[in-house]
Amino acid sequence: MDSELFETRIHLTISDIKKQLINKIIVKTDFYIDSENNEEFENTCEIIKDNMKLVFKDQIPAITFISQKPESNNELYIVCHTVNQQFAKVNFKKVLDHHYITIEHKNGMELLSGGISFNDSSPLLKIQRTMDLAEQILMAEEMNFGHIFRQWDYIPSIAQKTEFNGSVKTTNEIFNEVKSYFLEEALYKSGYPAVSNINVKNGNFTIDFMAFNNYEAFSSLNVESDYYLPFSDQGKLINIEKEEIWFSGSCLNFEPAKDVEKQILKCLQESFKLIEKDLVQPSNSPENNSIKANIKYITAYVKHESYNNKVRDFISQVAPDCTIVITNTEFYQKDKLVEIEGYCSH
Repeated sequence: MDSELFETRIHLTISDIKKQLINKIIVKTDFYIDSENNEEFENTCEIIKDNMKLVFKDQIPAITFISQKPESNNELYIVCHTVNQQFAKVNFKKVLDHHYITIEHKNGMELLSGGISFNDSSPLLKIQRTMDLAEQILMAEEMNFGHIFRQWDYIPSIAQKTEFNGSVKTTNEIFNEVKSYFLEEALYKSGYPAVSNINVKNGNFTIDFMAFNNYEAFSSLNVESDYYLPFSDQGKLINIEKEEIWFSGSCLNFEPAKDVEKQILKCLQESFKLIEKDLVQPSNSPENNSIKANIKYITAYVKHESYNNKVRDFISQVAPDCTIVITNTEFYQKDKLVEIEGYCSH
């Protein structure tokens, strides 16, 4: 890869995004990066950071870097989160050179952390320093971990097994165990956040979250499932400017094995059950039109690239108006082929 040409393309792309969204405020950017190794991933992140500073100057949004292969062999995929400045006040903030966002609404204040991570030789110290900075950001805005309603944990080599505290555990299990040291159950007055534990190829342990300073504005949504992450709800209903539901695919049943269509159908059905908890006329059918209209965004994590089109077509049939992002990743459950998460509002 020609580094100068790549940097020029990055700069032009970011500049073009800002121009296209001139009437909106960009509050968060997620960069999905296809990289061969840690060095390449870190170099790409630095190039993007430098150009975000050049383009956005003193209004840098929250930024998350995700080492996953984007759909259709793209080197880079960018997801932008925007708000209408007529309905909310956006504040651009920074702690220890980490940029984050607060958004003041009529019902309270929302916090977008962006991806928080540290480079350290010790996995324990990486997670500890990441959690410490997350807590500092929350405390700066007079919040705590209990105010988080949506959280993404990006975990390198999620299925890799290593010795930890006298037993062999996956990286995912180690991350959950260490993270739990920092979380006090008494903080979660409105239930736990909807959490996704997601594999990444390169980079460090990364936490990315959304929080809201009004406990009374959100509540938990859960359905029967064979699998739960610790300190996690499957979905959260939150009333900011309008009712929003954030649902996490990490808690969904992924049987049967080796059948991606049945797995994606199961994921959608489980997600619909969560959404229906807030609908006046619930239905068990994935053809429910009210659900179709409500779903705004779905991210699908797919194990094999050959399944991408099938997954996209299936989601498009069920929720034709939603934005779909597909990336390829590994899962720590060997039979899992696909996982979805998303957002809906009404």
